[in-house]
Amino acid sequence: MTTHPHLLSPISLRNQRLRNRIVFGAHTANMSDMGLPGPRFGAYLLERALGGAGMIVAEPMPVHRTGILTRGNFRHGTDEVIPHFRKVTEPVKEAGAVILQQLYHIGAHGDS
Repeated sequence: MTTHPHLLSPISLRNQRLRNRIVFGAHTANMSDMGLPGPRFGAYLLERALGGAGMIVAEPMPVHRTGILTRGNFRHGTDEVIPHFRKVTEPVKEAGAVILQQLYHIGAHGDS
């Protein structure tokens, strides 16, 4: 008997079905390649999906240039990021995990 009987059971969140309730939370890995996600970040996320995470929350991304916290943050503000993120998210989805992006702004502490 386990103390967490539902941990490995599927769950539906709106229109998404998670294979289990294990969530790999967002954190700053500083793996951007000139402000864009590249193969290194993609491999990092994929390993978490292959390891069994049901949902992966990708590294926080600022919603505006004034909200950048570290130089390793991803770019923001244009659709230029879409094909780059698609390259790293598609393998994660194929491996069975749901992936989403955390957005943030550091408020008054940002550049203005």
